[in-house]
Amino acid sequence: MVNLKKLCVKKDKEIVGLPTVSIAIYFDKFAHEISKQIAQAINKYVSFVGFENLKQYVANNGYFRALTKTKFKRDIALLQDYPVDLVGISLEYNSREDGLPGPYGVYVFLRDEALDTFPLQANMLRLDFDCSVINLNNVEDFVLFYQELLQELPFQSSNAGYSFKRVEALENIATPGVSRKIRRYYGFDPGYESVRYDMKNSVFSAHWLNGIDDILVDKIGGIESIKNKMTSTQLIEIPNGIILRGAKMRPVGDINHNAPDIGSLPEISRVLKPLRIEFEMFDGWLARFDEMDNRPWV
Repeated sequence: MVNLKKLCVKKDKEIVGLPTVSIAIYFDKFAHEISKQIAQAINKYVSFVGFENLKQYVANNGYFRALTKTKFKRDIALLQDYPVDLVGISLEYNSREDGLPGPYGVYVFLRDEALDTFPLQANMLRLDFDCSVINLNNVEDFVLFYQELLQELPFQSSNAGYSFKRVEALENIATPGVSRKIRRYYGFDPGYESVRYDMKNSVFSAHWLNGIDDILVDKIGGIESIKNKMTSTQLIEIPNGIILRGAKMRPVGDINHNAPDIGSLPEISRVLKPLRIEFEMFDGWLARFDEMDNRPWV
């Protein structure tokens, strides 16, 4: 059993990259088309983890400020009634009170127009959870939460599993340490928010839970073709796509110990490969499962 505290990424003794369980969801739609559903998803998340676990938000000047219920309700109201003249919304909530990454959090990036400099940009929602709150006794509740979340969102692609939580202001400071960790722990996502700039019509990597919409399902041959390529993966059909679950619990994937808990992530990786993002920074890492064999689904 890995001591997750040892996986924290530190800079000058401060934690800048924190192991969490995270859900990342990408959208190939403009802000005004999805903001209301994003608001509903955030409310669902807050009901699941409790509002008391969100302590701060990032203000317009880039500094964290105390998150009050009044501020939260104002943000939700803005999402529910998206102004016609608003170009975009960026929200970041965190569960610590000192500006360092905490185990809970919400990150929203929405734009209502495409950027010429980033033609492959996708809008994004990320939700973070303390690793300790998901265990063998309630893991099915979390998987159901993930399933219901995707069913209620016009998502493009999504993933969930272990990740390194970073706050946006410290993202680049955390990068060197996170990059070293993910080279050993294959089950972890780097938590690199900037991948959103290249996520249109793409998936990032194989994870514990993987969601793709009907459009992406068709791009890789349709649901029957996907089923025929799966030997161990749990495939969950939802009205707007599918979810591929690679193991009972989220894997750590410690490659130094032959990554015994990665389940069927290798076959998921090969199935999703045609949709994989082209991202030079992570090219080798994205293909890490491609030549591996499945492990027992545990």
